[in-house]
Amino acid sequence: MVSRNTIVISIGMISLFFLQSPMKSLSASPDSIPSVSPGLYRMELPGRDWSVEVDLPGFMIQQEEVKAEAQGSRMMGEKPNSGIYVSMFMEPRPLPVTSKSCRDEYWARGKDSPSKKANVEVSDPGQMSLIKWLQPDHQGIRIDQQHILFFLGRDNICTEVHMSKINFKPGEEILFGEVFRTGRYNDHTPHSSSAQTTAKPTDRMIYRFTVSKQNRLKLALPANWQAGMRQDARGITSTIRISPNGAEQFEMLISRIPRKNIQEPVTSEHLLQIVRETGQMAASQSAEQKLDVKEFGPGNWKGYYYRLTDKAPRPNEYKYMTQGAMSEGTVLFTFTFLTNSEKAFDQEQFLRLLSSAQLEL
Repeated sequence: MVSRNTIVISIGMISLFFLQSPMKSLSASPDSIPSVSPGLYRMELPGRDWSVEVDLPGFMIQQEEVKAEAQGSRMMGEKPNSGIYVSMFMEPRPLPVTSKSCRDEYWARGKDSPSKKANVEVSDPGQMSLIKWLQPDHQGIRIDQQHILFFLGRDNICTEVHMSKINFKPGEEILFGEVFRTGRYNDHTPHSSSAQTTAKPTDRMIYRFTVSKQNRLKLALPANWQAGMRQDARGITSTIRISPNGAEQFEMLISRIPRKNIQEPVTSEHLLQIVRETGQMAASQSAEQKLDVKEFGPGNWKGYYYRLTDKAPRPNEYKYMTQGAMSEGTVLFTFTFLTNSEKAFDQEQFLRLLSSAQLEL
């Protein structure tokens, strides 16, 4: 039905059957859907009561990942048509850190890398530590790529923000300063804390992903799972991929689908139409040969889903697929759960995870 390799390749798209859907209501042109422009960007590690914020006006977040057991968080993005790229990560260290110790640890590893570095400057402005250099060429080709990194250290967590620009010209450092001057910590109040939501602190952790210009999707996942999000090349469709960090094998995909009229509410009839039309195509390749559409819920989300079985899965394919669509007002998501387990609990756990998801500004 769907191979594990296919799922990896299709991150940033919808999913195999939704990609094949002829539904015009799911299509959108670059002119009708704005690229993700987060403005304020927040990064945190699940279970911490603080985050790091930075202003990224006009940037498109292309990828976000959170490692299992909150062992690190990473983001990559760019400012379209500017040649400016940004990456950011948070990572725990064995001992308490400072901004300077984070910078010094990075520089000890990076200063002797093969790429040539010119005009190296190291400084400690305010609460952050900074390093910058110019890379004149790459493999003999002139690129004049300016790199500027700033570091923040708190508790045992190092945070790095790395910006770069190819064909850098004198005077363009102001483009970097607009971002670096905004780097700061945000202490969460008890009401908005991202700490775990269950009595056992390692049971579940909160993950947030930038799914649109207006929204982040908040998910409560088991601590030993890992999750990441990628945008497609135009910044239109964002897909979250969730997988276990152990022997069990399954894949979860949650995709935000662009809509031409982003102010018009998604109706139950529209959701049911999407699921039925895409499901009929999938059912023709299944053991069931017919579609049993069920209503999604409870919770704030409305939607529908179906479960199908592959007639003869190959060794690298999943046997069972649960797929559907859901909405919480005007934002439309599709979801896919792929597994080889026959246990109904696995599907129920996935549906509960979805019903507890929250959209945040």
